[in-house]
Amino acid sequence: MFHTLVLLCLCCLVGVFGSETNETQSVPVMEGDSVTLYIDAAEIQKGDNILWKYGAEKQIIAEISRNYGLFITYDGPDGRFRDRLKLDNQTGSLTITNITTEHDGVYQLEISGVELTTKTFSVSVYARLPVPVISSNSSQCSSSYDLPLLHIVLIFAAASGFLLILAAVIGIFCICRKQRKTVQRPKEDRTDSAMRKPKTRQKMPSGPRVSAWVMPTQKQCSMSPSALLNSGGP
Repeated sequence: MFHTLVLLCLCCLVGVFGSETNETQSVPVMEGDSVTLYIDAAEIQKGDNILWKYGAEKQIIAEISRNYGLFITYDGPDGRFRDRLKLDNQTGSLTITNITTEHDGVYQLEISGVELTTKTFSVSVYARLPVPVISSNSSQCSSSYDLPLLHIVLIFAAASGFLLILAAVIGIFCICRKQRKTVQRPKEDRTDSAMRKPKTRQKMPSGPRVSAWVMPTQKQCSMSPSALLNSGGP
């Protein structure tokens, strides 16, 4: 009889407190986003009560008592959850809006009814990387991208200047060469015309022919006129 009574008491205790199950779920989230800690609808019974706890101290931040019709959210330690918690009255899921690194930590769910069910959420909040800003002020470089951009601009300007100088030199050379050819052509034309011009004979001046007179020698003076004529001259 005593053993039967003890067995009945144990069965009553099991029926009241039920069995406890626990599982941990990791939830990564970026800073500034919203995150929802979901509850499986199959885990919720009609008369179950729900508690949401935060941190190692397990401070209550949300509560649902269906028997009394209570749906409450709390600000939590240091008021860090003020105006950030939303509780789904149907499923009991908890949403944290505009989350920050202050909300990083462990969240524990307790569902008490026929059985006691616990579930743990490990929320990791990651800070966003800053966006690099390119400053238009040349005296202050607020980004590492300014220096390479300045180098590219200087190289492009130097290359453009070199090409302009090279084009100017080539243009001047072509103009001088063209002018030199135009100067040489008239000289060649004048030389050719001079070579083609016929030579004119120089005419001897007209007039009576003058013979040169040679003084006779002493031998010729002693000769007779007939002898002179035969010798061929005075």
